[in-house]
Amino acid sequence: MKLEKEILSKLCEEVPFEGGLNEECVYHLALDEWGVEKQLNKLVEECAELIVAVSKKINGLEGANIAEEIADVRIVMEQIIIALDLGDEIYKHKNEKLLRLYKKLTKENK
Repeated sequence: MKLEKEILSKLCEEVPFEGGLNEECVYHLALDEWGVEKQLNKLVEECAELIVAVSKKINGLEGANIAEEIADVRIVMEQIIIALDLGDEIYKHKNEKLLRLYKKLTKENK
């Protein structure tokens, strides 16, 4: 397992994104390290922190670090998408919901 982790770590560095690492590779490393169940729990935790940040913004309180919390949610969410192979299903639902939103917006503007 350690050898696999070392190989994966090297691959993460070979195909960089703006931050200097391959994003998807890092997600796989995290899943290998902590497993799906722990990352599902982490997603719940990160979503809760985002809710707190949004609530602070709505109520005009300081410390509404929405961008940071969204980044945390997205990082863990991407891991879950990979682990549960949800990419195609999410794509389908997202397109349906965007179409519904578009129809609602264009209907209301007539």
